[in-house]
Amino acid sequence: MLAESMRNQDVFSFYPDDRFCNGYKELLTRYREIGPQLRLAGPKSFAPIIKIAMKIVKQSSGQHHVLLIIADGPCNLCMVS
Repeated sequence: MLAESMRNQDVFSFYPDDRFCNGYKELLTRYREIGPQLRLAGPKSFAPIIKIAMKIVKQSSGQHHVLLIIADGPCNLCMVS
């Protein structure tokens, strides 16, 4: 999946089985593993990831979650969703 071109409407997990990272340490470790394989390109829309994050939090009875958005440059055309 990482080798494929990800469009601005796609959201992907850091793991092939779509599980979540457990804590900052695991998140940073996994990002360092897959980061070199990612090809980021604009334009970017953060709306899909924000909507999915809200759904995950609602389904988890309000547990604390961290949303990390990694972009390849500034978001000059960002609009409030």
